[in-house]
Amino acid sequence: MKEKQMALKMNQISRTVYYKEISMAKSTYHLILCTIFCLFGPILIAQDDTNQQNTDAKFIKDIHNQILTDGECYDWLTELTTDVGARLAGSPGSIKAVEFMELKMNSIGFDKVWTQECKVNYWDRGEEEKVYMTSPRSQRLNALSLGNMIGTDGKVLEAEIIEVKGLDEVE
Repeated sequence: MKEKQMALKMNQISRTVYYKEISMAKSTYHLILCTIFCLFGPILIAQDDTNQQNTDAKFIKDIHNQILTDGECYDWLTELTTDVGARLAGSPGSIKAVEFMELKMNSIGFDKVWTQECKVNYWDRGEEEKVYMTSPRSQRLNALSLGNMIGTDGKVLEAEIIEVKGLDEVE
């Protein structure tokens, strides 16, 4: 009986040693795999990313070349700038430009085209500014007001003329 118990104990010890050896072998194997992945993984991932970037760049360049050589973009640009004209935000020209582009996109078959309203402060220049120098002699000066500036409501202003060489000097 003692021999049988001793044999069972020895068997358990040998199994434990065997499992520890397998466990250490697995740990070593995992450590080696982890090291390989840490060393070469970023390189492989970077190559994959670089290949994708090259593919994307080529695709975008092909679209660009197609548009410039076979497309109608220059014709549309000519139409937009000559027929529609000035397109200051909020002006009748900007509304006309939006309608023009919406029509063009629908005409070439875009599946979803819509416009979106946005609020912009529209500034209308109104009448041309008139500036006169009164001394030492009367002379008309060329002047141009800055956009969105408060007007004079038709009142005549008298002030000293100063020369400024840039907007930073205005303040």
